[in-house]
Amino acid sequence: IVVGQDRYSAGLLAIRNFNPDIIILDDGFQHRGLSRDIDLLLLDSMRPFGNGRLIPRGILREPAISIRRADAFILTRSSSDNAETFNTVSAVSDKQLVFEAYNTYYFFKVEKGVVSEPASGFRNEMSDDFTPLARKKIVAFSGIAGNDHFRNTLSGYRCDLADFFGFPDHHQYSEEDIRRISRAARDKKADFVMTTEKDFVRIGGKFNFPVDIIVVGVKMCLKAEKSFLEFIKRKL
Repeated sequence: IVVGQDRYSAGLLAIRNFNPDIIILDDGFQHRGLSRDIDLLLLDSMRPFGNGRLIPRGILREPAISIRRADAFILTRSSSDNAETFNTVSAVSDKQLVFEAYNTYYFFKVEKGVVSEPASGFRNEMSDDFTPLARKKIVAFSGIAGNDHFRNTLSGYRCDLADFFGFPDHHQYSEEDIRRISRAARDKKADFVMTTEKDFVRIGGKFNFPVDIIVVGVKMCLKAEKSFLEFIKRKL
């Protein structure tokens, strides 16, 4: 993994140091100065273009018509009835392929007092059975683009959500943030504190919660994975 503000320089470094066959650029649709073989554009099936406005009045970084540059779309968080989303995307696209993806969730538990451990260290203890968490009193927090979606997911698993702290995407947690969450967990007599895997990594060694932490991760699964892989091979 190569991280850098200058994508071009980062790419040259990757080629020079690792001699890769394939380079995957995350969040690179707007980096038009970089040549690429495939442009994959992920669109949230719940609201592919938000309110249709550009940042800061909306979520779009450029006009919706720009999606015509993409080679294919992946509709994330896809449901069984995506007809309206398909129609919305088709109205502004240029007959690109459209693939659908859905999320599956898993969790692992981190005992209180365990700090500075990478999330990967707990992956052998993952579970996709949320039944034991039903009716458990939870204080949850997240700092992602879809805080409401995370909150609704917990409610869907019948967790007793005593309190929820939503922070902006890419939030850098302070000691005061952790104290507020810990105080709520004590005051509400929570069984667990819950957060996303992304947030768990971000808080690092800052956390010292009075109860165990449940960390929820997400895996994206393609509905037509074989067709998608065939498409990728053709483009390469």
